[in-house]
Amino acid sequence: MRFFLLATLPLLLMMNHYMVKADNIPIDEHILHFDDVQKDFQELYFPDEDKIKPATSVFQIVEKYYMSNGLGERWAVMTIKNTTAGKRLLKNDNVIATYANGDQSYAQNLDETLGGNAIVTKAVLFGIHKFPILHIETR
Repeated sequence: MRFFLLATLPLLLMMNHYMVKADNIPIDEHILHFDDVQKDFQELYFPDEDKIKPATSVFQIVEKYYMSNGLGERWAVMTIKNTTAGKRLLKNDNVIATYANGDQSYAQNLDETLGGNAIVTKAVLFGIHKFPILHIETR
């Protein structure tokens, strides 16, 4: 019994370290939160040396809200519309994010077919980055 208590003591102390004292709510770096600033910065003038452009498409971003977590994951809840009457494939390279330091990345979980004039709302991952997303675009 004594050995059991000595073996579990470090585990109990570690669990206590990861609990918020006020409500005993576990601290979880994986939980996404909406970023405070929801302004979409469109007039950005970062150097063009590494600038990427989204692949030409028929998709329009209707609405977007940026999210992140303590691990640096960058997400957006996006409503995307297929602006044509025909069925189209929405791919990762159709949407890019621009970060606060000028870096850019493609979406990572978009590959799906949208029917003619279809609208879909989806949580879209843009990867892990130190800086927040300032702008998301398609063309």
